[in-house]
Amino acid sequence: MLAENLHVMEKLGFGLTREEVIKLVGQYVVDNNIKTPFKDGFPGEDWFIAFKNIHGLPIKKRLAAEHARKIACRPVVIYNYFDLLEKTINKLGLSDKPSHVWNCDETASAKTDKKDE
Repeated sequence: MLAENLHVMEKLGFGLTREEVIKLVGQYVVDNNIKTPFKDGFPGEDWFIAFKNIHGLPIKKRLAAEHARKIACRPVVIYNYFDLLEKTINKLGLSDKPSHVWNCDETASAKTDKKDE
């Protein structure tokens, strides 16, 4: 069941990293008092590699931008954004002036995890 859910999440663009899968399994084991050979209830690297290979999971190292997008898609983040946007538009008196509200598209901005060389 876990493998099926991980496949679905990956297809929807919300695939988990190795660390997230290990944390998810470990938390489930600890929360449900399941006895395992895992150290402190959390699986190790050997378990993860075997699980990934058995189930053909496409676990990839997540890029910083992908991780940021995943976090930004949380409903609480989205609701907070629109609440702040509404307050700002009202504060600036722009609610009846849509032509004064602009969108700044940053998709062409280069982002990197490495420091500029």
